[in-house]
Amino acid sequence: MPRLTIADIAALLADGAADSTVDAVREDEALAQRGLDSLRTLNLIIRTAELYNLDLERMDENIEMPDTFGGLVELLNSLSGPDKGDSSAAARAPVGEELA
Repeated sequence: MPRLTIADIAALLADGAADSTVDAVREDEALAQRGLDSLRTLNLIIRTAELYNLDLERMDENIEMPDTFGGLVELLNSLSGPDKGDSSAAARAPVGEELA
């Protein structure tokens, strides 16, 4: 799966926004500046996971909610796993671990 970007998140925000200013989202911008409290951020994570087939079970590896859009993108990308049809050993290896 391709890695998510700030532009992907901006597009998701634009879907539910009344204004068109979401296209100027910056990586270091606080989520709260766009009105995203922890509940709205969690809703956005769930919505993104559904759209991009992310593995929400991997959320237990990330115990802190992000406070910036860059952190949100990083969190979402950490939830992307191997394609479900990929049964190779490399695909099954946990992120950050190399096969011997």
